Amino acid sequence: MHIKNMTVSGWKGFETASVALSQINVFVGRNNSGKSALIRAAQFLQAGANAPTDEIRLGSEMATIQYDIEDFDIRRYAADLSPVGMAEITEDGLIPEVQVTTQLKKPGRNQQQTWAQFSYVLVTNENNYGDFPKISQAEPDNFIYPYLSKRKVSNYDRQVDKSKADQVTGNLQLLSAKVARLTGPGYPGSEQFAELCKRLLGMSLGTVMVENGQLVGFTVGRLGSITIESMGEGVSSLLGLITDLCVAEGQLFLIEEPENDIHPEGLKALLDVIIEKSANNQFIVSTHSNIVVKYLASAANSRLFQVEQRPDARGVPTSTVKLVESAEARSDVLRDLGYDLHDFDLAEGWLILEESSAERIMLDYLIPWFAPKLTRIRTVSAGGTGGVEPTFREFGKLVLFVHREEVFKHRAWVVVDGDASGQDVVDKLKKKYTTWPTDRFRFFSKERFEDYYPPRFQQQIDDAFSKPKREQQEAKSALRQEVQDWCDANRDLAKKELAQSAAEVIKVLQEIEAALFNR
Repeated sequence: MHIKNMTVSGWKGFETASVALSQINVFVGRNNSGKSALIRAAQFLQAGANAPTDEIRLGSEMATIQYDIEDFDIRRYAADLSPVGMAEITEDGLIPEVQVTTQLKKPGRNQQQTWAQFSYVLVTNENNYGDFPKISQAEPDNFIYPYLSKRKVSNYDRQVDKSKADQVTGNLQLLSAKVARLTGPGYPGSEQFAELCKRLLGMSLGTVMVENGQLVGFTVGRLGSITIESMGEGVSSLLGLITDLCVAEGQLFLIEEPENDIHPEGLKALLDVIIEKSANNQFIVSTHSNIVVKYLASAANSRLFQVEQRPDARGVPTSTVKLVESAEARSDVLRDLGYDLHDFDLAEGWLILEESSAERIMLDYLIPWFAPKLTRIRTVSAGGTGGVEPTFREFGKLVLFVHREEVFKHRAWVVVDGDASGQDVVDKLKKKYTTWPTDRFRFFSKERFEDYYPPRFQQQIDDAFSKPKREQQEAKSALRQEVQDWCDANRDLAKKELAQSAAEVIKVLQEIEAALFNR
């Protein structure tokens, strides 16, 4: 099931707004702009969500949310609803298109109620009408997994049973019951749960016996156990989503600020999982994080929306939402979220190198002297082979997010040293980015970039690499500075000697120059 479009009227700051949704939908905007209002509006499709009357827009007696739904599963979500007279139902119990309208009304003036009154109407594409019951908030009959900003709890429920494990609450109160279910032998999703815990958390988790029940944790030999109450809040935040992602199939996740309490590396791993899971689940995410925006909104099946609020002619705060599509607008969103683009979106090409020594020698001498058009590209030092793949991944997310054009995928090169680690990282990149030309990932024949310095520096090179590992980086930096000083003082001679000693590097640079500018 999939919400194709959602239209809200008279709800909180929105006079009226319509949002065409994809599989991944990212909403950005300043505090109190209306992001949470849209997530709350989607949540009304499922039982358990209520609204105070004062959340109906000022000056309105009623709020309306209309959901256009594709492949509505009537057997799963509305089993008591009679299908007689409805549009054709597939063998799987799906109706291709339906429309559900939710109305929130303020009670009459004589009624002492502070909560809005809900009513639901289902309309098929045959214009057949019927009352629509709220979808259950208990698994397996739920449609929505809310993961809201107020998900943190002061205490975790220690009672573990099926009824608690099946509840969908929007907070982490019942985390122990959900983990206990997933760690049970043979439970669907248990293998994936173990894999995601190691992938996102770096450890295996289950439940351990404690006073009055069980808690998420792990046993430490005979010493006892460490429970979720002793771990950082980032663990519970990730774990809450993991437990739901492992069992979801064709469902909707409403996630507010996934970045809260999570280390950036753990967050990136979580976002990769969300992208993977979007193949058969839908996500609506609100965020203030440029990492979340860059990762999720660069996915092929994603849309980015900006929510803003300004007073209308009467002074009533009014929210609007718009799709962010152009490269300039997408760049502006990242800058507004504090991300420095480093001119990535302005360069004509990118060259990712292993270390700063290679970058400086190329930028200051080899490119100006032998491949001058490459002065228009941007070079990036990854800080060693271990940083090459993460740097390229970040670059790829940014370029795809900003431009979303195939041509930019072929304007970047990764070139590293020819040692075992360099060859290994090139092999990994080629296997991972199979749609890229293979010559975009390459390594030099020599194991150290310093071996391309003029022969006059051979003794200094040998001395630098004879030092203990912990001292080599400082020695290499000092050597690079010595080479630069000599080049600056003897430019004609340096150009002549580098043309011979660095001939292989120059050839690679000239090939990149020709690929970019001689088309």
